[in-house]
Amino acid sequence: EKSALKQEVDELKGRISAPGSPKALVGSPVGSPKAVGASGVRGSGMAGVGGAAPFEFRWSLGGHAVTVTGTFDQWTRSTHLTRQPDGTFRGTVDIPFGSRVLYKFVVDGIWRIDPEQPTEVDSTGIMNNVAVAGPSEWLH
Repeated sequence: EKSALKQEVDELKGRISAPGSPKALVGSPVGSPKAVGASGVRGSGMAGVGGAAPFEFRWSLGGHAVTVTGTFDQWTRSTHLTRQPDGTFRGTVDIPFGSRVLYKFVVDGIWRIDPEQPTEVDSTGIMNNVAVAGPSEWLH
């Protein structure tokens, strides 16, 4: 599985760094018109320190208390999202470039996926949201 992930990362790097090539992956950086939607993960488009970038998780399907958790924090529910004036919840996490992240939202104590974002069923049959971190924006 590690070699398959390494191959996927190498392919992504090649597609992103090819001179003159269009962006090969789909995603919406924070602040772009496409970044308004149901919820999900959005990239800031700005590189962070040490090969990572800040990524914003966003939930807009209601609730009073929302956290996001996943492979980026070993499923420890460490990232509490903040309610915004528009009713969405947002929080930012630094994610290493090339990381493939499985994640879920915990809304008022209930584990939820965002049905409008890509999903994947893991080896135990559990469905999670999934995203791949690129060097300049969240790509999924």
